[in-house]
Amino acid sequence: MTDRPLHILGAGELGLTVMLAMIEARAFSRGVAIFHEPPAFVDNSNAKRASQFYFPVARIENALALSLYAAQRGIQVAVDDLDVLVADGPEARRPLPRPLVEAAQWAGPNPLVLNTVAFARHMGPATPDIKVPPSVLSINTEGGLSRMNIPPFNVKQGEATLASMGYNDGALRMGYKDAGLLGPMNPSWVFPTWPGGSRHGLIDFTPGVYNGGRLGQSKIIAETAAVRWNMDPALAAAFGMVIIWDLPAFFSGALGAISGGFRMYFLSRQVLEERGVFLPMSRLAPQGLALILDRGFVRENPLAFVQTDMHERANAGVIMQRLGEFERRAEDYLARHPEASQTLSPEAAHEILMHPTPLVPGNYRDVLGVMRAPEQVVIPTLTQG
Repeated sequence: MTDRPLHILGAGELGLTVMLAMIEARAFSRGVAIFHEPPAFVDNSNAKRASQFYFPVARIENALALSLYAAQRGIQVAVDDLDVLVADGPEARRPLPRPLVEAAQWAGPNPLVLNTVAFARHMGPATPDIKVPPSVLSINTEGGLSRMNIPPFNVKQGEATLASMGYNDGALRMGYKDAGLLGPMNPSWVFPTWPGGSRHGLIDFTPGVYNGGRLGQSKIIAETAAVRWNMDPALAAAFGMVIIWDLPAFFSGALGAISGGFRMYFLSRQVLEERGVFLPMSRLAPQGLALILDRGFVRENPLAFVQTDMHERANAGVIMQRLGEFERRAEDYLARHPEASQTLSPEAAHEILMHPTPLVPGNYRDVLGVMRAPEQVVIPTLTQG
């Protein structure tokens, strides 16, 4: 165990998985876990979830349980619900929330910060000349197939997405620096990225959403800022390097909210399982962390990329072929069933996805089950102390 603290900004899905892996490895003694749910997502007066794919109650419960889970293993974790979107544009940023600064000061100097904060306001094309279909057919939480809309180009919402998912990573890092929270330990910061970043152009599941879209543009903005930080000798020496962590498409509510997201995951997973190289995040997170914490690896890697998506990238051509086969099967089914609606039943989806050969793992419905919320929920609240 090290005295170096761990900060997770965005302790919802990926962030929670990473912190659990670090707790199991006894890799730190004190930590800070920040999560945030927009008020509309956690309104107890709303009988239904605010989104089909976001089940905020489970994420809040997990975050609140994190400190108890850590304490049982002799680790102290401060958990708080804070909005840490501090960027308003390329140059405009606000100070860090005071409670975050206080929690960081409590945890101690030289933290390793992993920023998984992501809140997209617009999942459409980056420029008006990029043509996108109005919708794509994807797998829903019930195991059926549903049309997911792709919004057209929108200047205001697009700029808000660039701020929250692109510029915010660098703004947070500069906020940490200005508040005296970063030290010279390497690395000091980790920015995870997945399909749509600068190194994921081979897998083009939904044109105009990631590749050519605001989401992909945001990832590239954040990666560019990270590389510039690393190439500045004064910054990197005084405040540590930034790791860009390449991840495959992993199963999460965030992925499901993206047009075509779940079909991306299950088609990729089937190809990787056929080749015996699929790993869940519970295995990928420790692998990535081992490289991130290897100082020798960081010294020999000036751009500071950590790759845990190499199998997905190596099989990109096959994955894209499977996507084409999925679309052909869906078109054939709809031609044979003109009465079918925009949402196909789980039985119809099973016919398309599994026959004559499986395009997705046979247990895909069971995997989707974790995304189905109970009928009655009560939103827990955060209490300090």
